[in-house]
Amino acid sequence: MEKYPTIDLKIEAAKIAAQHKGYNHTEFALKNPLNLEKELLLLVSNQLLFLEKLPNKMPQWEVFTGLLAPSRVSFEQSSSEFTGNFKRSILNGKKGIDLTGGFGIDSFHLSQNLDSFLYIEQNTELSEVVDYNFKLLGLKNIEIKNTTAEEFLSSSTGKFDFVFLDPARRNDQNKKMVGIEDCQPNLLEIKDQLLSISPVILIKYSPLLDLSISIHQLKNIHKMFILAEKNEVKEVLFLIKNNEEFNPEIECINLNSKNIVERFNYYYEEEKTAISNLSEPKAFLYEPNAAILKAGAFKQIGTKLNLNKLGVHSHLYTSDTEIEDFPGRSFKIINVMNFDKKKITEALSEGKANITCRNFPLKPEEIRKKIGIKDGGDQYLFFTEEKNKQKVVILCDKLH
Repeated sequence: MEKYPTIDLKIEAAKIAAQHKGYNHTEFALKNPLNLEKELLLLVSNQLLFLEKLPNKMPQWEVFTGLLAPSRVSFEQSSSEFTGNFKRSILNGKKGIDLTGGFGIDSFHLSQNLDSFLYIEQNTELSEVVDYNFKLLGLKNIEIKNTTAEEFLSSSTGKFDFVFLDPARRNDQNKKMVGIEDCQPNLLEIKDQLLSISPVILIKYSPLLDLSISIHQLKNIHKMFILAEKNEVKEVLFLIKNNEEFNPEIECINLNSKNIVERFNYYYEEEKTAISNLSEPKAFLYEPNAAILKAGAFKQIGTKLNLNKLGVHSHLYTSDTEIEDFPGRSFKIINVMNFDKKKITEALSEGKANITCRNFPLKPEEIRKKIGIKDGGDQYLFFTEEKNKQKVVILCDKLH
């Protein structure tokens, strides 16, 4: 049997960490100011890291003193408050289940306002930590079972309004796995079992997942969600229902740096049949957010918002009049130039700029070194390829 620290030792570590909150976790481990035994020292260090990251991941939990930290990997892979709340918003009913409970952030959100919720987790140590934390959080409608999803499905006859699962994306060697068939549990093998206990399944996958392949593998996808925070894709969600769907709706969602939610919807087949209208740069330039780029809505974003595209593979868009509330970054074009060092430096008012490269042979750091301009300032330079496959440099001011 695998040996791991007891709950009592973790509680002690949590108390010590609470007394030293704000202390750098690495520095604490190196200096060991309290001369702690190695096992306790490592737990305190991990707890300090947890307290450092908790306000960004789950600010709702920050007010609770004494929550136990999971392993670093478990916490990093767990959902955030934003993504957890979003999942709750698209699922409803009275009885739900999370077959891969993990650190419990999704279970915490999904169980809200339900009569009962079942948390399943195969890792004994993690399930004990979550059990302790849920009691501290005052959650009374969640039952915890320490077993695998497969074992539960083989013996359960219960019915649920919805099933959620977040398949493990690392193998026994801690190597990241990307394909659906590589993750545990393998949804392709248990999908029929899941649909026998619930009419609705929600699955969370890695942002690295190939969406096109996944749509053809799963077939029953009712809707797909791409979730991003501050322009970084965090999760890919598949909502599966007990019917055949070959043209799922795709919703791209980004919580931007101003805490405004940007949304863009389209249907999978629409992107396949749409045609991009190409043009020279006009008065305004647009760069879609990361969720839209991950979804591959390269033609639909232009079609639905009546925008022209600069180049087939550049994924930058332009218009004569400003598109308000564009889901991404919007700019006013000041100048369009060739890649000429003298012209570029003369055009910059401060000798520095924010650089973005789209379908361009050089990276931003290579361009800075070649031209001799610093990073930052209020001006933006886009290095890209236009419709005639000519390399151009577009100087812009950011809107809003």
